[in-house]
Parts: sequence; C-alpha cells; structure tokens
Amino acid sequence: MIISIVGGGATGITILRHLAELAASGRGAVTGIQLFDKCGFDGGVAYRTQSDRHLFNMKASTMSIRPGDADEFLRWLQARGLSCPGNKHLPRMVYRDYLDAVRLAAIAQCRSVGVPVHVEHAEVIRMRLSPDRDVLLTTDRNITHISSVLILCTGHNLPDDPCGLAASPNYIRDPYAQFSFADRHGLEVGILGSGLSAVDTAAALAKTHQAGRMICFSRSGLFPTVQPVTAPAIANNFRNALHRYVTSRARIEADAFATRLSEPLLETTGIRCDLSCRNVVGRCADRSRAQHHARRDR
Repeated sequence: MIISIVGGGATGITILRHLAELAASGRGAVTGIQLFDKCGFDGGVAYRTQSDRHLFNMKASTMSIRPGDADEFLRWLQARGLSCPGNKHLPRMVYRDYLDAVRLAAIAQCRSVGVPVHVEHAEVIRMRLSPDRDVLLTTDRNITHISSVLILCTGHNLPDDPCGLAASPNYIRDPYAQFSFADRHGLEVGILGSGLSAVDTAAALAKTHQAGRMICFSRSGLFPTVQPVTAPAIANNFRNALHRYVTSRARIEADAFATRLSEPLLETTGIRCDLSCRNVVGRCADRSRAQHHARRDR
C-alpha cells in the first residue's frame, strides 16, 4: 500500500511519524510513502515566520505531537540547550525546527525498514481515481503519482479578503510574512482584527517599525484573554458550592448561575469578570447595524 500525504506541516508530519512507527513495528501494510508540500516544508502559515516576536498560542508543555508523551517537545528543547519552563510561550520558529527534526527522523525510520519515502516540493493541483481505484495525483510540475490512499493535511488557508484589498501593494495578507515596507515617521499601520494573530503582528512591528503608529480595527474591541502563568487551583469548597447550587434547584436561570460562578471565581483567583448575558441583545443589534451600514456604503 502506497500512502500519499499532501501537506508537510504539523498534521502531515504527525501522520508521517505514525506511519513510520507502524512500518517499523511490522503492524502496517505500508509499502511506500509520498509526501508533498507546496511551500518546501517551511513550517506552513503558522511556523514559517522569521520573527522571534511571533509566539506560540499554547504553552511549551502542551506542544508535543507524540500522543501519550507530553514531554517530548520539552526534551527536544533541552537536548538543544533550549531548556525552558513548561509554562513558557516560545517563538513559533522554534517549533518549525522541531517539526523538521521529527520529519527527518520519521523518513529515516521508514527507510531503515525498507519503506521508501518520496518527498517532493510541489503543489498537488489535481486528484482523480483510476479504473483500478488507485488515487492519481498530479502536481504543478505536471507529474502524476499513483497511490493507494490519500491523506489531506493542507492546514489553514490564508485569511479571507472580505474588503477586496488584495490588489493593493499596501495590503499584507499573511500576518506572519516579513514586512517589506520601510519604517518612517508618519507611518500608520492598520491591523484588521484584535485576536492572537493581531497581537503577534503588533509585537513584531514594535520591534522593527518603532517610528510608526499601529491601529487595530476590531468588531469586539477586545484583545485575547491573558493566560495565567499557572492554572489556579480550584478548592473543593468551590466545586461543592456549585454542586449544591445546581442540585438544589429545579430551574436554573443563566444569569443567576453566571453570578454564582463569578463570586467564588473572584474569591479564589482574584479574577473579576461578568459572565452574564445581559448585554448580548444590545451587542447583536450593534453588529447588525454596522453590517447594514457597511453594505450600504459599498
């Protein structure tokens, strides 16, 4: 059985390693593997960045791609002199190196047991089934490859362009691309959104474009929630209080329950938040009005 993997990012490399371990154990029927990646195995949209200001969304202790071995990534870091606490958020480009090391090790493991691995820097642009039910994959080099099974691991696409800005030379669609415009006084950079990618972009700009001004345009007007360094411990009396509250009532109102959650949350962690839904109707109405005005102004 020849298996083709289209996409050489984190998902594709995880699948490749799994197949390599199956082949090495003799439990799989894999006779060959074909791996295609149109970007040349550069980490994909999330990890090809060259900026050390672009950080993981997740803590290092959660970034292992080996099931059942949560510490593998931390051990890989330590072996390379990059030891760090598990709650640290590392640069994304470090993870690209980790994925590349896993990919090369998986390829070597396959070849050591006689399973050939074909690796190609190419985009698969067509797929069809042969009369024998084989999968025929054609790349942008106009070469067709035959396989028994196709696994798609194409990852995330680039962000949509709802405002039709792609034709402008001043529009940067990939938030993790290197900035080609010069830093200068009077420069204003607009960032569409205020999520994690926007924070990454702002952090990178703050390092390389210190003379300019940044503005985030966001429907919510909110940045992501700050993650605690360590997860707060939840006392048993907190759980017990919530359990008693739920089991003692035949009917529970959402706002009342949210208030009950907010009180012990403040007491145990010092985090003050409004979990109620009192303003949802108003926020939905504001969004509907904004969308109506946007359509009218086009």
